[in-house]
Amino acid sequence: MNNLSPEILSLFGQDLMTSDNVRATLDTTMAAVGSKATNVGAGTSIVAWVLSSEFGMLAGLILAAAGFLVNWYYKHKEDRRQQLEHERRMMGP
Repeated sequence: MNNLSPEILSLFGQDLMTSDNVRATLDTTMAAVGSKATNVGAGTSIVAWVLSSEFGMLAGLILAAAGFLVNWYYKHKEDRRQQLEHERRMMGP
């Protein structure tokens, strides 16, 4: 089931690699990647505008839009997951 050593499991607990933890980590990572892609795309567009490169501006805008969409998707998933967790906690044990 787990490929982790007993020492690591004893330090962090048995539920270290649950599917929810892995999914949350992946969603957070992808949201960060999307945010960085948006920034790189915007920067590319500005540099291409200064250099009067139409292709560079188009590529930068496409990269920025793709980064924005990835960021929006994973933040939306994170918000939905947090809302469900909040509702579960409000219902009590």
